[in-house]
Amino acid sequence: MRCFTTPARDDERHARYQAIAARLAGLPDVFVPFRYHEQGIRVLGRWYPIVAMRWASGETLGRFVETHAQDASALRALARSLGDLLTQLEAQGIAHGDWQHDNLLVSDNGRRVTLVDYDGVYVPELEGGVSPEIGHANYQHPQRTSAHFGVGLDRFAHLVMQTALLALCRDPALWSRYSDGESLLFKRADFDRPHSSPVFRAVAALSANDVVLAESLARLELACASGPTEVLPAPVSIPVTPEPAVSNGAKKWWQTAETVTRPQPAPIQQAESGAGYISRLFNPEALRAEQKSLWWGRLSLLSFIVWIAVIVVLLYDGGTSFVLLANAYWVLRLLGSPYGLWPRKKIQKELKAEIEKLEKLEKERHEKVYWHKEQNGHLLGGNASAFIHNQLEKISIGRILSIHGVSEVSLDRLRMGHINTAADLRQCVINQGGIPSHEWTAMQNWLRELEMSAADEYRRQGMPKVAAPVVGNPEQVRAEIERLEREIAAFEQELAKLREEEQNFPDVSARAYFRKLFFVKEPAQP
Repeated sequence: MRCFTTPARDDERHARYQAIAARLAGLPDVFVPFRYHEQGIRVLGRWYPIVAMRWASGETLGRFVETHAQDASALRALARSLGDLLTQLEAQGIAHGDWQHDNLLVSDNGRRVTLVDYDGVYVPELEGGVSPEIGHANYQHPQRTSAHFGVGLDRFAHLVMQTALLALCRDPALWSRYSDGESLLFKRADFDRPHSSPVFRAVAALSANDVVLAESLARLELACASGPTEVLPAPVSIPVTPEPAVSNGAKKWWQTAETVTRPQPAPIQQAESGAGYISRLFNPEALRAEQKSLWWGRLSLLSFIVWIAVIVVLLYDGGTSFVLLANAYWVLRLLGSPYGLWPRKKIQKELKAEIEKLEKLEKERHEKVYWHKEQNGHLLGGNASAFIHNQLEKISIGRILSIHGVSEVSLDRLRMGHINTAADLRQCVINQGGIPSHEWTAMQNWLRELEMSAADEYRRQGMPKVAAPVVGNPEQVRAEIERLEREIAAFEQELAKLREEEQNFPDVSARAYFRKLFFVKEPAQP
């Protein structure tokens, strides 16, 4: 039995539920049969309406995801079921209006979904009306109002759920990092500013090796940048077999050997790469090492207290300064050693070291590309242009927000068009993203200033001194440059993942360490 907590005219509510009940009766596998009673419950001599419905078995979607966060097959099955459910509803001209973690009941290990709470349901008989509610903020378009009421109303919420489920299939640790009981992963604030959202960046790092996840994330980002009345694309087709992904423990091509016939540098050794460093914190072995380290830290802290007591006693008894200094030395050793051996801090050091190595390799290849073009300019031509292009490739398109009058919506549209650097913008000769003309003009002026600055740098810098052979054949030169540029692209892709890991890595400061020692709960991540 469901009682209403918001006021409404009884005749309007009755008419709504009569229309909804008649239409939903044709979908017994999706909706629970119910009856609307005008005189359902009597309070202080007054009758109030109720909805009586049959009991529906299953876990709420939020609870199901929490208990199956480590079961990728169940989450993938649930994502497919949600897509099938949306398609089935729209074929009947129906929208539920409030997809959220408490309104979807999941059973049969993710293969069956039942909808409850029909206050905001749209059926064709209600066309032209307004929505009595606008749904949970963490699942709805931030600009949705009661005027948005019709078929397709559930597509945004479906995208939110689908993208979250596919991301959790790749990295279950996202659940503990971003879920708060009122969402799966994404929240209202993430929809307002997806380009600066930590959860959007975390999912983007995972999507590099998952075509389906990348497609779902791109559609969600586009939906956030669009208006709530714009028709979103149909659900992404999710295959039964997951897309292949690079194993966290697998070595990259640059960690073994380079595929060229010349003396090779020593391979880079790395325990894990990509999006694996934060995941390592939640491995059973790592958790055991964490607890062992913390108990050793607590023992050291106890020793510190004992040493302080000894020093106080020695001072009271007139002990020598030598004894006091010796005690102070061992106190500092005992207190500092466990923190330096904290597994979380050690993993972060490995992450930073890997970033430094890749940055060095990327820089070396940039210098070699420049050197080849400079030395073989008579074969290739366009040395200054190539230098300018390389310089613009290093400038993120996000810097256009520093231009007066350029909006974040325009930035999102550029990124939707795969324009991620100033070099990409340089190659886009016409405005293809629907960006306002005055903003597009401001961007082009900004781009010309960058080109002039790069040209000045080209004239000042001169040729870098790097060790690389001079290749006299134009085809060989171009092939070598292309190979280096492919390697640079691979490094940039991996560095993007590693920097995302570094940005989202848990706090490893001494303050965080002592919070752990004293069992103080860590503050929630924003």
